[in-house]
Amino acid sequence: MSGYSVSAIQSFETGRRGNRDTYRALARALNEELGRQKKDLLRLEFDIKSGFWLTSALRRVIGPRLGPAALLDARFGIAPWMGEARVNQLDNLVRWCRRKPKLRSFSIRAEGGMGKTRLAVALCETLNATGEWVTGFISPRLFPKEHDWWNTLHLQGSSVLLVADYAGRSGMLEILNRILPTLELVEADRVRLLLLDRTALQTGLLEGDAWHALQQIQEGHLPHFGPQLGPVSVDPQERQDMFHGAIRAFAQHLGVPEQDPKAHLLMNPKSSAYNQVLLLHMQAMERVFNSAPTPDRADSILERLLDREREHWREGMKRLELSQVLFDAVEAAVARVSELGGVSDRAEAVKVLQLLPEFYGQPPTVTGAVAKLLREVYPDGGKGIVPLRPDPLYDYLANSRLIL
Repeated sequence: MSGYSVSAIQSFETGRRGNRDTYRALARALNEELGRQKKDLLRLEFDIKSGFWLTSALRRVIGPRLGPAALLDARFGIAPWMGEARVNQLDNLVRWCRRKPKLRSFSIRAEGGMGKTRLAVALCETLNATGEWVTGFISPRLFPKEHDWWNTLHLQGSSVLLVADYAGRSGMLEILNRILPTLELVEADRVRLLLLDRTALQTGLLEGDAWHALQQIQEGHLPHFGPQLGPVSVDPQERQDMFHGAIRAFAQHLGVPEQDPKAHLLMNPKSSAYNQVLLLHMQAMERVFNSAPTPDRADSILERLLDREREHWREGMKRLELSQVLFDAVEAAVARVSELGGVSDRAEAVKVLQLLPEFYGQPPTVTGAVAKLLREVYPDGGKGIVPLRPDPLYDYLANSRLIL
């Protein structure tokens, strides 16, 4: 343990319950080596409990078996944070967080791929850098069952930012119904709740007490930043710059030579498709994989990425020695788990898959093997399985299956 410090232990990833024992063992070994009193170990263990339901804003490492779509996940932050519009919006959000009233809530709504999560990640990172804030994304799967959930926030006089991504989904709504009526009890200098979703929250989605509490603390709008997130940029040159910046970032991450930006231009930087920063990034990643310019219609971009993701599933099937005859069943499984927003473990995945027509009559070994495949290609860091992301890619998959 020589050379380790308390700060190193406190920064250990605590987003998974499986880390609790490891974290405690590290803290105990550190305290024994330093000859500290037992009360210091208890203080460290209290720190452990504080972070299990509030997951960090930015993941630093991408697993080697994640597919190409994972490179576009806002939580990994591979493509650089660029664009005057988003920078201005971030500045407005930072000012909103620092204003004095204790309780404030704000909603950001936009289609998938517009940059909601990336903006929230940037906000968390900016506030974290000050050392005055506790920030993170609420995890419905890890949220404490205790009524006094706020006591699990080890604030030490800090302010707190809670980000509720997919705020309209049932799992998150259940958490919001518990959080909202009791926010005033949180012992923090300031409390901010940021709600992200594709549509505005409706009165019928929250229970009466929660809706009333939200109405009391909801901010109308910020200067130059209404509740609907607009285009990432309307300037064609800025879109080109974002495109080139993403190409460089993806090439560096994949360990391939950086290409000459002059050889790669967006075919039509004025296209309405590039209102979504995600489509800019998809095009950039595709140029790294394949240097030849290709049609930049939104459906064409999504189809090509989905084909690459399908190859990712096929490679996983080969590793697990699953017959390619089961490919349609695998695609149905990915679609269904994504529709549910992910599942908590393989056992739950098996239950979900057994209800799909593609698995009728299949022996349990097949269903279990496909559940294992999903766990391998879309792990959540614990035992769970995450949905196919980014969202527009899942939407495209779901629509294509309906058409077929």
